[in-house]
Amino acid sequence: MEDYRLIPAWDECYSINNKKIDAQHKRLFELAAKVENAVYKFVKRDELKEILTELFNYMKEHFHDEEKFMEEIQYPYLQEHRQMHKNIIYEMSRLIQNIKTTNDLKERLYYMMSNWLYKHILKYDLKIAIWANENKTKTLNDEKSVQNQPIIHENLEFIYSCPCKINHRLNFKEHMSMTNDDTTIKCKKCHQLLVFIKSEEKTYKG
Repeated sequence: MEDYRLIPAWDECYSINNKKIDAQHKRLFELAAKVENAVYKFVKRDELKEILTELFNYMKEHFHDEEKFMEEIQYPYLQEHRQMHKNIIYEMSRLIQNIKTTNDLKERLYYMMSNWLYKHILKYDLKIAIWANENKTKTLNDEKSVQNQPIIHENLEFIYSCPCKINHRLNFKEHMSMTNDDTTIKCKKCHQLLVFIKSEEKTYKG
């Protein structure tokens, strides 16, 4: 069954370098695994409702804490991220209110969790880490230039990782596409999304 899992296991490469938020993300991965396990076996309606309620309550707690963290680091896309949180909560509320059959609940809950994990935690939440990391570097280099000043990264290469621990080296254009656009790049070996780790100076010209 492991080969057919669509929801990944937690990996440190998904970290956003905040202990509290990372711990909450780990717990959300565990709850997502519960959902996936329920899809592969017969689970009673009451048990699925219990999983859904636990997930819903934990999501709200996590979103509140994550938004507080973004406020503390002055994340420039806080409002857009907060709106995504509201949309997810709305969809979960609809799901709870419109449960008709166990199969219907399993199908929609599974879709939401797999879709949310990939598009939200593994993509948009990691953008918080990218921004925080780059702005921390800017502050250390020149505190006066940190105010919304983009860094010229043409002389850098950007190291991304994945669950199979391969280092993927992206150029500036690829990195900016991953960061600012709705672009995803996956590892050709494990077929999982690449996650930004660090930037470093090029060791070669070109």
